Amino acid sequence: MSISFFAGCSRQPPSLNPEGKYTGCWNEENGTLTCVTLYLSKEGKAKAERRSKTPTNPQEKDEWEAEYKVEGDKILIGSAGKVFALLLIRKNELIDPNHKVFGKPVVLKKIQK
Repeated sequence: MSISFFAGCSRQPPSLNPEGKYTGCWNEENGTLTCVTLYLSKEGKAKAERRSKTPTNPQEKDEWEAEYKVEGDKILIGSAGKVFALLLIRKNELIDPNHKVFGKPVVLKKIQK
């Protein structure tokens, strides 16, 4: 038997409906350029693609899929009972308060509904 990570979630009001495509790029403190594209579906699925570029490795890429749910102004992303990421919803941006670069949180901007 499988227990869904997001069992019993209620539908959120449209004003906090985060569905869409988000992207952001930043330079890590070690000089790595990192870009992330995050897709959030109306069915509660999250898919991310991360690309990194360093002087020694010009093209590193990985992808992952999970589920998400909205709690107030936060998005919880995870699976199998574990939360992998917590993002704050701010208008057309998602902010990752737990991933800071040079003291500022990473921001993903909505580019498509």
